[in-house]
Amino acid sequence: MTISAFDIYIISLADNVCSVAGVGSCFTLFSFLILFVLFAVHPNDTDDEIKERKMIETWSVRMLACFMVTLSLYVLVPSSKTIAAMYLVPAVVNNEHVQNSAGNALEALEELTKQWMRDMIDKKQSAKKQEKNI
Repeated sequence: MTISAFDIYIISLADNVCSVAGVGSCFTLFSFLILFVLFAVHPNDTDDEIKERKMIETWSVRMLACFMVTLSLYVLVPSSKTIAAMYLVPAVVNNEHVQNSAGNALEALEELTKQWMRDMIDKKQSAKKQEKNI
């Protein structure tokens, strides 16, 4: 599995989408609250005021829908780090070269540990011999 330049570009855009969605959700929430206050305070005596009220009601519903969409985008779009991990972790885990090198490294580490243990035992035995000679 190879990652192309386009994949890297798309991955880097994920953070921008999250940022724009966050700003958009704040803006739409603020707009919705303003329209809601206008809707709650606005009297409806004449026909023009009733039309204005219906227009405010329509825009309030639209703003609420936009808020829900932008908030969903903000929450559901993964960050570029998460997307990179989604691409890279399986590629590394499924790579036979990486798996073989890990096994070779483990064998080398075991052999080195055994040699250290032998050296420590030899040092202790030589120290005991020196104590007996004294």
